[in-house]
Amino acid sequence: MESNSIAVFLLCPMLSSIPTTFFSHKILRRIDWLFIFLSLLLGIIGGSFSFSRATTFQILIFLGLFSLLSFFIPVGRPTWEKWTYLGLIILVFTVAGTVNIAFHLMMYWTIAKSCFLLSRRDAIITTILIGTGYLLSAHWSGPQALVLVAEKGIERWLNPQYIFLNQLTFYIGASVFTLLFAFIVMAEQVSRRQAEDLNNQVKTLAATLERTRIAREIHDSLGHSLTTLDVQLELAQRLYHQDPAISQQSLHIAKQLTSQCLTEVRRSVQTMRGQAFDLKAAIANLIDSTRQTQALTIHMDIQLLPLPPQMGHQFYCIIQEGLTNVQKHAQATVVTLTGKQDADSIKVTLHDNGKGFNTHAMHDGFGLRGMQERSKILGGELTIQSVLGQGTSLQIIIPCPMDR
Repeated sequence: MESNSIAVFLLCPMLSSIPTTFFSHKILRRIDWLFIFLSLLLGIIGGSFSFSRATTFQILIFLGLFSLLSFFIPVGRPTWEKWTYLGLIILVFTVAGTVNIAFHLMMYWTIAKSCFLLSRRDAIITTILIGTGYLLSAHWSGPQALVLVAEKGIERWLNPQYIFLNQLTFYIGASVFTLLFAFIVMAEQVSRRQAEDLNNQVKTLAATLERTRIAREIHDSLGHSLTTLDVQLELAQRLYHQDPAISQQSLHIAKQLTSQCLTEVRRSVQTMRGQAFDLKAAIANLIDSTRQTQALTIHMDIQLLPLPPQMGHQFYCIIQEGLTNVQKHAQATVVTLTGKQDADSIKVTLHDNGKGFNTHAMHDGFGLRGMQERSKILGGELTIQSVLGQGTSLQIIIPCPMDR
């Protein structure tokens, strides 16, 4: 028993590394029943039930107690419940040993089970307690064993058939126990590899999402300003000799736009760090800079309560990208921006009176994809409606934040 106990205990570091969810209460109970059945079967094969009716009755009582305790395996329960459970099992082992009945398979399984339920230190204590109870009960039942030998005769234990059956029961019990532990170890290794693969996939996905987020931030925060900057520099280049005054004005606006680019970068960084973000002020600055660089009449009616910084930043980037698309493609003269909020939702609409386009042939560019991604981040929906010659309307509706 001692060598087998040490072998089982040496597996405890590997067993204790298995997540507690790997062995549910149901799985442990079924393994309990397997060992109870094997103990009963091996007792029959080994002739334990042939000693006397009293011995047979005692064996069945102890196996019944093990079966009853299998319904109370304290998986995920407080430590004191685990100790109570293991203490009761050790008590059953010890009492059984005092009447010269040993359940070796159940003892080895209890040592292994303590590795699942307790810390390594507590599993060591459990192993010592089980061994102490086993040795004390063996010492206590020694005289009874001698009396039994005297009653049955030494010939019974020297009978070749009895020796064969005893070796057979030992082999069956040891083989089943070894196979079970081998399957447990292999299942743990498979589970560990799957967890490592999943962890690598999560890291890869996180890196991809981070790259996408950075690309979206660069496109949305700088795309608007750089688009306008390109227009102004092209104008300055074209009018450099024809109209130096207008060319100088375009260069002045270009200088302002470079400052605006830096402001956009700082705003994005501040938002990523969770610092305060005033959506209304940011939109007002965006509208002012657009009016200075484009011949657009912009009507703004934003009636929104203060939003969380991340949510406000996402809204701002969607509006900014929408205005950029108006400047680049719409050929509009009037733009209307509205923001409404009620108890359930927030609705922001950007409408222009430009040339419109065929939504069925809409090009899924990075800007549009970025707006759709931001809408999904907010848990909302982005819709675009457009009719040729009648302008375009962009609308985003999201649920109100629970905590502002």
